[in-house]
Amino acid sequence: MAAAYLSLKSKDSETIAAYRCSTCKNKNTETEAKAYCKKCDSCFCEQCVNLHNQLFQNHAIYGPEEMEKWPVAMATQEFLESCEVHKGKKLTLFCADHSQMCCDTCILLSHRQCSKVTLIADATLSATDNQQISAKINSVLNQLLKLQTNWESNMKSLQVSYEERLKEIRSKRERINASLDELEKATLKEMEEVKASWNASLKFDVDTCSRLRTELTRLSDSIQEIGKKNEELAFIARLKSEELIKQADKYLNNNSMQTELSLKFIIYNDIEVYLSNLTCLGHTIHITKELTMQGSPDQAIIVTGATPVSVRTPSDTSSSYFISGMCGMFNGQILVIDYQNKRLKLLDLQHKVVSECDMSGYPWDMCVITPCQVAVAVDSCIQFVSVNSGQLMKGRRLQLQHDCKGVAHHQGDLYVTSSGQALYKYTLTGTLVNKMYEDTSNSLTVWGCAVSPSGDRIYVTIRNQHKLLTLAKDGAVISTFTDTELAYPYGVNVTPAGQVLVCGRNSNTVIQVDREGKKKIATLATQKDGLKSGAVSVFYNQKTGSVIVGQRNNENILVFNLK
Repeated sequence: MAAAYLSLKSKDSETIAAYRCSTCKNKNTETEAKAYCKKCDSCFCEQCVNLHNQLFQNHAIYGPEEMEKWPVAMATQEFLESCEVHKGKKLTLFCADHSQMCCDTCILLSHRQCSKVTLIADATLSATDNQQISAKINSVLNQLLKLQTNWESNMKSLQVSYEERLKEIRSKRERINASLDELEKATLKEMEEVKASWNASLKFDVDTCSRLRTELTRLSDSIQEIGKKNEELAFIARLKSEELIKQADKYLNNNSMQTELSLKFIIYNDIEVYLSNLTCLGHTIHITKELTMQGSPDQAIIVTGATPVSVRTPSDTSSSYFISGMCGMFNGQILVIDYQNKRLKLLDLQHKVVSECDMSGYPWDMCVITPCQVAVAVDSCIQFVSVNSGQLMKGRRLQLQHDCKGVAHHQGDLYVTSSGQALYKYTLTGTLVNKMYEDTSNSLTVWGCAVSPSGDRIYVTIRNQHKLLTLAKDGAVISTFTDTELAYPYGVNVTPAGQVLVCGRNSNTVIQVDREGKKKIATLATQKDGLKSGAVSVFYNQKTGSVIVGQRNNENILVFNLK
């Protein structure tokens, strides 16, 4: 086999192989090959092939125009034959029992009991097989290219919307600043008016005092000047003086209490208190606009056998477990609620607990707010928790006027179930929008809730009546679903495609219901699949292609892979 080096690059969905000269490679030099000699089983560059042709004139040489006669490049061979599990090992065997290619280490460790193990060298593929697999690869490549293009378009759309929202925030700040400027302007104007008014009053008093003093002084001087010279003028001066003294006495009596006048500004503290209670100018949410439907909401989900995964950690204080809620992060990691230990647990892609966050009370349910933030129903509040650098961190909290059992979110609307009797809609700031649905027949009716991707359907489990309700956006009941396989329904989850999954605690089942909530489409899991202690929560993990079920009285979650 030619020891040819291969570099790969993508061009118009075709793979172009660049071979390297075998002779130059032996001299630790890399030169692009221009010819291949089958008899020597070597590739040659332009210079080396001339020397080769002089020495071996009878050897057949194939140029770039006859690439189909060239060998498989060494890099391609190594790429294909390398065992992905055991580095440095070569795939030489095929296990038909598991449909897996194996190296000798794979056989030794995992396939010693398998009866259908053959040499890969003995296997053959027809031209039709190669054509079919090539066609499948091209089809998948086209789909991946479309998906990648969509993700790249999403990144651009995200950046554009970010810049637009940034302008909105700055515009809002400018409007707030302008409003504050107007308030300041009006306040200063009012203060100027008050000052001017009092200034005019004080000036009047100053002028009055000055006038009385001037007139009395002149009368006093006149009396001194007249003396006994003129009785008539003395009489007039005395009468005028007495009249002016009366005016002065009256004025002095009216102003007998001396005061010091100053201005005081009474601040409207409500403004500052309101601003101090705000954590931000608003909240950022994501809006998903469906461009193409990835699957139908009524397409049946088919799963394979379950893998139990323990969520127990050394720091747990309770040996009893109740996995009451689950949801996923953008990177495929999942969050689970450990109700009995009053904490959230973050699981990585291998379903190992990598972070924990203690709650102030018993958490029942949670939902995704942003790709890195969830809202948790804890006692009578909604606690926001973020994932930051792989660690769980508690954030703000909404204190509600009722206890919280189920919670769901859609584009800024927060749906919360309370006391097993009612479904409420709130804003993300905790403002009550309305009570959407209520059933007061007893205390265990309304429980779990979930929202369709478009937000036009709200699904609610009615525990003691063994029902699943489908509500419209205004709270009107669209349909009521019951089934023998759905006893004491707890958690409900909606996939990105709109598929509705609901679990029955007492029936130990997870079933799929159609979008309208009128009929059962499939039974995903039963006791035969490992559900033995009550299914109470379910979550479809799109990133890993699995359905995960939480149970009561069991530390294990069950991970079902999709077929």
